[in-house]
Amino acid sequence: MRKPQLSYIVLASNNVTSTLAFYLALGLSSKEERHGEGPIHYSIRFVGLVLEIYSLDDLPGANVGGGAIGLSVFQRLETIKARLRVTGFKANQPIIERKTDRVIILEDPDGRAVRVHEQKPG
Repeated sequence: MRKPQLSYIVLASNNVTSTLAFYLALGLSSKEERHGEGPIHYSIRFVGLVLEIYSLDDLPGANVGGGAIGLSVFQRLETIKARLRVTGFKANQPIIERKTDRVIILEDPDGRAVRVHEQKPG
């Protein structure tokens, strides 16, 4: 029997423009989408997974800001921090040096924790 696979995650946002700008500043890219007559939203594609950002107004019963997101990146965390600052986001959190990676814990505009991991070579 095949195991189920997670295919997408939906983030409800109070401010889609700001939330999208935050994730783009992390080095991700997005695409505007609309499924049939549904609401316009933005998708960020990963290998085997899609992260969708919707306005809270378009998701009856949804909550904003819950949970956390973990991302592995292939660029220096200093570069990400600088890009966040240039786009108007706070990025004052320290970079945590660990044996296998470097981590910074950020907060997106809706209050979700975003743990960004930079893998160490080797």
